[in-house]
Amino acid sequence: MPENFFAPAATEELFGTWVNPELRPPTFYPKLINHPWGLTEMFGSLADEIYDWRGTSTIVEKWTDAEGYVWYREFVRCSLKNFYSGHGFYLDRISPDGKTLECIYGNLAWPDGSEMDPATNGTYAKYRRQ
Repeated sequence: MPENFFAPAATEELFGTWVNPELRPPTFYPKLINHPWGLTEMFGSLADEIYDWRGTSTIVEKWTDAEGYVWYREFVRCSLKNFYSGHGFYLDRISPDGKTLECIYGNLAWPDGSEMDPATNGTYAKYRRQ
């Protein structure tokens, strides 16, 4: 395996179904599923079984901070050109209990953890594990 290459486990904290019924497309979706094989799907409602948006996610880095939050940097790609020319840089933070996902994104590079602020960052979204 190449040096510094992150190979995610099938049990990564990021994987699973995440929901927030208050979110609305097209910017944010109320249901998000991150599959262990790198597929990401977003759904227009909690009840939907057919995705509205689908892309691939590559986790490039993972770390745990002193407070027990698990952080991920993801590179996400899709075929929608209105989605940052088909790609985005996600920074994810999962609570120490594994029940809350917060994420922000950028179109040119990964945002900094200091930008994880719902009051000032328009790309901030928060989910709970389903």
